[in-house]
Amino acid sequence: KQVLIFFFRVLELVFVRIIHYWLHPNFVWRLSNYSKQLKQLSNQLQIFVQNIVTEKKSQYRDHKNDLFFSEAKTRKCFIDHLIQMSEDDNWHDQELLEEAQTMVVAGSESLGSVKSFTLIMLGMHPLIQDKVYEEIYDIFGNSDRTVTADDLTEMTYLEMVIKETLRLFPVTPVVGRRVNQNIVTDRYTLPEGSECIISILYLHRHPKIWTKPLEFNPNRFLPEEVSKRHPYSYLPFSGGPRNCIGFKYAMMAIKTVISTIILRYRISTDFKSVSEIEFSPGVVSKAKKGYLIKLKSRC
Repeated sequence: KQVLIFFFRVLELVFVRIIHYWLHPNFVWRLSNYSKQLKQLSNQLQIFVQNIVTEKKSQYRDHKNDLFFSEAKTRKCFIDHLIQMSEDDNWHDQELLEEAQTMVVAGSESLGSVKSFTLIMLGMHPLIQDKVYEEIYDIFGNSDRTVTADDLTEMTYLEMVIKETLRLFPVTPVVGRRVNQNIVTDRYTLPEGSECIISILYLHRHPKIWTKPLEFNPNRFLPEEVSKRHPYSYLPFSGGPRNCIGFKYAMMAIKTVISTIILRYRISTDFKSVSEIEFSPGVVSKAKKGYLIKLKSRC
């Protein structure tokens, strides 16, 4: 819990720097109290992840030749795979730590927000919720077994629902990029070396790209519909060589949680329309009034 509090404060400090242009120059930022707080919190988060990696690495080295341990660890978590790769491919410890930190950060606040928005959309659209439930029930029936990787590949309609949720509620509303060459548009020129902010939220709700942009419609992500759009018209996890490395992991995690909930509970919400849901200012998209979700057992 304490680690999450640290992480939330880190996001707040990052956002403070983004919205206050006078804090953008590094020499000014380093003189600010915000910078000192951020450095201290980042160090604490790094120690937390380092302790996890050290413990896991010790377990791996102590038991990697133990057949029983290997069979028990057939289902590995992400850090297990990273450690095995680092041992086999001679990664530096710093590389392993950085990859683990990225996944810890990506798997906390951002994924929690997407799952919550998805539940709100399902609660707001009962017919879509019924269709998701039918798909999940066809996979699991009355079984309470654990979700497998093969199960996730069968959740095609749920994936469309999640993608449509990410269109309306992207993980982060904006991303920044530095221009490495002059970019000439119909009206403007972005000079080399300048920095620009790309509004993913505006892009995802632009009426020239999305018909009835505030309408929740998972069918927008049918293959034939996707093929009609420019690939950069949809950037829930950014795009290009600097996009989020955790996109596939995120989709698997969201599917696992949502499918588990939908199989056991019927979802409702006090929200009546997408336009009612206001955002809190921040690096990660969050509902200003909270996530007004109600769960009722299907039993």
